[in-house]
Amino acid sequence: MAGAAQIGCLQRQNGPTAPPEVEYLVTSRPAVELTAEAFLQFKRNYWGVESGWHQRLDCSGAEDLLRIHHKGVIHILGLFARVGVALFMRWATQQPLRRARTFPHWREWHAGHRWQIIRQVTEAPA
Repeated sequence: MAGAAQIGCLQRQNGPTAPPEVEYLVTSRPAVELTAEAFLQFKRNYWGVESGWHQRLDCSGAEDLLRIHHKGVIHILGLFARVGVALFMRWATQQPLRRARTFPHWREWHAGHRWQIIRQVTEAPA
């Protein structure tokens, strides 16, 4: 692999009877800049993004199902989707019921209360 300074092998098992999974990690950073622990932390942070933003944008928001090809439109819709997720994350902390703190629930509620989302975007937080 051209440019690779380190190659790691990550082994994990999702339960006592599950088969082990092997994943290889590659970086161009030398070991003096990126220790093995920091290398692993980068991988953990990746999954934080995947289970946070990606879950909300792609799975709950169905972003990958959009069949839009114009780059300008993709950029604008992506920006609005990320603003929506940021507003959702603030809104979810204020919900007393845990089952109400889901992105689909937030989207459904705001579909019926459009002026509420406009006020969240245009007014300063209280």
